[in-house]
Amino acid sequence: MAKHWRIFGHDLSRIAQLERSAGVPPIVAQLLLRRGIDDPDAARMFLEARLTQLRPPEQLPGVPAAVEVIVRHLRSGSAIVVH
Repeated sequence: MAKHWRIFGHDLSRIAQLERSAGVPPIVAQLLLRRGIDDPDAARMFLEARLTQLRPPEQLPGVPAAVEVIVRHLRSGSAIVVH
């Protein structure tokens, strides 16, 4: 089955503006804009996040289920591979 890539357009002037104002390379500015981050302060906060700013791991998708599987295997003494 062939894969179909979706290529998003980009606004070179917005990329250049964020690149200058946030002091980031053009590709980083483009990625930030794709995430909806267009303010230099918000860009810095995103790129320089502190651990206290990150959400708790148990709120990440799939983590609670993964923890259950790991705990179950540890309790039963079976071998597991985590990657």
